[in-house]
Amino acid sequence: MHRFVLRAKQDVECPDPLPRFPRGTEIDCYQGFKYPPDTMRRQFVEAGLTEIAYWQAESTGLGQYLLMKSNNPASCLEA
Repeated sequence: MHRFVLRAKQDVECPDPLPRFPRGTEIDCYQGFKYPPDTMRRQFVEAGLTEIAYWQAESTGLGQYLLMKSNNPASCLEA
């Protein structure tokens, strides 16, 4: 898996429900996921994350997700 980090060079304002990214904010990004999108989405929900956007490379099937913390996580760890 390859890892890269995006860093905001200036304040970035996004429309709701997307978050605001102040200058210097770092976002960890990853390419090449081990699991198919349906498995990833289930894991995101269980981890308390909401998928905002998804991009998929045409020829490889590799995906990139934009996630944010969910207000109502459906954690599998809850009793």
